[in-house]
Amino acid sequence: MSLNLWNFLKKDKKVPARLSNFREKFYGFQNHNIDYLFCLKFNSKLANLEPEEFVKEILVDKLNIGYLVVGDDFHFGKNGSGDFELLLKLAKKYGFIVENSNSYCLNNKRISSTAIREFLANDNLQEAKNLLGDYFAISGKVSHGDEIGRTIDFPTANINLKRRELPIHGVFAVTVTLPDNNVKYGVANVGERPTVDGKIPRLEVFILDFNGNIYRQLIKVSFVTKLRAEKKFHSLNELKEQIALDELKARQLFGI
Repeated sequence: MSLNLWNFLKKDKKVPARLSNFREKFYGFQNHNIDYLFCLKFNSKLANLEPEEFVKEILVDKLNIGYLVVGDDFHFGKNGSGDFELLLKLAKKYGFIVENSNSYCLNNKRISSTAIREFLANDNLQEAKNLLGDYFAISGKVSHGDEIGRTIDFPTANINLKRRELPIHGVFAVTVTLPDNNVKYGVANVGERPTVDGKIPRLEVFILDFNGNIYRQLIKVSFVTKLRAEKKFHSLNELKEQIALDELKARQLFGI
């Protein structure tokens, strides 16, 4: 069952954390010479299409498919009831070719979003990097926050995390790719910000040696090392002292 289907059908229940949002996927496709990207609106009508209805109405009638490549664990149709074997039969019936892209493995371990989520949940950023090919990253537009960081001399760039579940939590040493593609180092917090009674999960990143204005601009935060878990401090002064220690650790890690 795809993660989109999980999110649609289990609106009030715990679902797997999304590793990337639509914007991140879109920019990822841009880097691989994809000519066209079609994104179906996932609603009750699409969710309830039987497997053959999905093939005929979407792939054949709408896209006039001739050659199709899917993952070897691909499922489609109502409740994910269609699998690759059924797809082979329907391809023969409707006159198109279908192949599966065999699972990619690293050290005999299948590269999958499930495995990556497990590594991230256990703070094993290096193993997640090995599967992803790069550090796990979150991209987003910088929004106005509570500006509490400015009051304790650690102004942060804030990204609202439009995710029901977070793949990572805590404080991290990070790299930050700015809108001009310049890369800076930083310290980022991912979580609910318990010291200031935060309610909505947010990514806040203090960019080292940077004082530019990047509000409403897109940045990418790559998570290199976890420094500590998120915790609630008794005062903003205690929080300031801890962030200073986090900054020192990050500078030592990056050699700056």
